[in-house]
Amino acid sequence: MDSIDADDNFIVRVTCTSCNSIFRNRYKPFFCTEPECIAMSHRQETCSGLSRTQQKAGLWRCFKHGGRDLRREQQNRDTQSQGECVECKKTLNAGISPIVCSGCPNLAHAVCTKLPRDQILKKRDGRITWYCSPCCDIQPTNTPAQHLEKSKCLKCKSAISRGKERMRCTKCKKESHKCCTGLTRDAYQSLLKNDAWICDNCEYTPPPGSDSLPTEKAKDGAGSKKSGHKRNIRGLQWNADGINTKMAELNSLVAELEVDVVLIQETKLTEKSRTPRLHGFTAVRQDRPNAEFPGGGLLIYVKEDIAFRKIGGAKNGSTEALSVSIQQNIGKWLDITNLYSPPRTEERSIDWVPASKNCLIAGDFNGHSGIWDPFQPEDSMGSKIADYIVEN
Repeated sequence: MDSIDADDNFIVRVTCTSCNSIFRNRYKPFFCTEPECIAMSHRQETCSGLSRTQQKAGLWRCFKHGGRDLRREQQNRDTQSQGECVECKKTLNAGISPIVCSGCPNLAHAVCTKLPRDQILKKRDGRITWYCSPCCDIQPTNTPAQHLEKSKCLKCKSAISRGKERMRCTKCKKESHKCCTGLTRDAYQSLLKNDAWICDNCEYTPPPGSDSLPTEKAKDGAGSKKSGHKRNIRGLQWNADGINTKMAELNSLVAELEVDVVLIQETKLTEKSRTPRLHGFTAVRQDRPNAEFPGGGLLIYVKEDIAFRKIGGAKNGSTEALSVSIQQNIGKWLDITNLYSPPRTEERSIDWVPASKNCLIAGDFNGHSGIWDPFQPEDSMGSKIADYIVEN
């Protein structure tokens, strides 16, 4: 059948008993230890069934003589041509193992799938899926990375390598590296599954009142004034510790909780940073002044159908504050102050923060008192907050 020279080098190529693939030239497979048996197998565990330790011993038996039966189905291995490759449109010669599309009966050369070698082996084992070009046209926008071609990142403008994780905008269909989207692992998986990621360029454009407009053209308030009963306001306060990478989660949370006003501390934005966009909200922003490195910073998001006006922002020592006034009813306004006071700083105080008759002050004070937390030891900032509450 197949001849072998004195140095154990192959002269004629033969096929593996398990995967039916042709051995590479000079490849030394396992031979069945049963006398007069000519079965051969690749050395890797998927074909031989041997662990690495067992592979070192070199003792292998084929399925006919007590070994594991790891044979895989031959994919259209006819004596004649197997048809046409769906990708390159060339003939699939007899004797090769084409890759079958997971969504249709189309066949393709292994090299035409553009899958890495380990992925090709997994596809032949049925452990992963692969879709041909016609099927990819009707697949969800964000398909697994191994099915996607090389492209260009929308944000960093560099190439996205084949097999690299990426996200595709559901509106403009442009792609970005996973790391360039700023998404956490959970957010990435959720948006990929629901095909719901939108790039910065296609995101909601803030209405008048946003700080994206020139100061001379910006108007106080974003929504029409409401009449009738007093509007109840639902707020969310959060120390983001860097807002840029967490906007996808914030968008999901705000939509789930039906929030009207969002107060964010420690945005860590600089003067050159774009204001992160929250769908359906207007942003009022204050960065930490004269900061050499990103740190601190405040953001207030007000729902677009709520009329509001910006009161202003201030900084006293290390403590920052930003205030807006939102309309609950005709002639009835609620003053909201967003405050951040970093820990482990000297001479912290909030006595300078104004308090009106109808106001709400929220934020990250980094103060502890037994009034609201009996498990943490009380500190000086906690006492100052308690005194401020009593006095106002």
